[in-house]
Amino acid sequence: WSGRPLPAVLFIPFMLLISFAIDAQVHVRKRHLVVSAILAFGIAFLLRVCGITLGRSPSVRRRIVDYRTKVLHKRPDPQPCQRGPGRAVTAAQLYDLFESFKTYIGDRDMYYVNTTILNPITKPEQLSFSEFVGPCEVTYFVSHFWGTPFQHFVSSIVKHAQLTVENQQQQQEGNILEGISNTTVGAATWRQEKYWICSLSNNQWRVQKELGNGDWAKSSFYRALNSPTCIATVMVIDEEAKPLTRAWCLFEVLQTFILMKNRPDSFSGLLLCT
Repeated sequence: WSGRPLPAVLFIPFMLLISFAIDAQVHVRKRHLVVSAILAFGIAFLLRVCGITLGRSPSVRRRIVDYRTKVLHKRPDPQPCQRGPGRAVTAAQLYDLFESFKTYIGDRDMYYVNTTILNPITKPEQLSFSEFVGPCEVTYFVSHFWGTPFQHFVSSIVKHAQLTVENQQQQQEGNILEGISNTTVGAATWRQEKYWICSLSNNQWRVQKELGNGDWAKSSFYRALNSPTCIATVMVIDEEAKPLTRAWCLFEVLQTFILMKNRPDSFSGLLLCT
């Protein structure tokens, strides 16, 4: 479903059919049929004004309420934090969001998720999704195209997180065999990997401020990507390489190459994920 209001005109044939049925039963005069048609249009118009929609069904609203209740049980008083690198989310938070709403998301993209799910979740507090569920410090900056199916996006990030932890564990095992002590990985799992994702990390209720009020060097994107804790840019790519057609993604790629030059020992560069 699109989430747009159902056009009032679509109600007219249905209401006229009811009117014809009533007239056939009671044999009222023809002018009553005209009155019925007018009433049918009036009812359709009222339904349109009242905002009958096809997108956010009662079940979606109930799921949003349930999701908010679950989060607020763990974090009863979510608070705003400084925009930028401190508003990353974990792979677990991203995955759990998708799992909670996958029935409604289907093959839809981030535009749908942002409008239909993220905005209603964060509206009462006027926070970013990250601030609502619990923010963390960025490790990976995510560059992506909002038109990519959200399911594909989540799958790509989860796969990256899993491979990252697997590589860390293999490196740790190798160090142990060589007699080198390394306790930094420990019992870490892919769910703990941290990603800065604009739709989840930016406050969608204060977009202009997140964009630096026109100054890209003050934008949350730039701050997060240039944070000392950010070690790479993860670009979620599709078969058409759509991210490379977006101005912001190209800006992020440019900043990534600059960081590769300025921080060769601590920044891994551009990682393509699919």
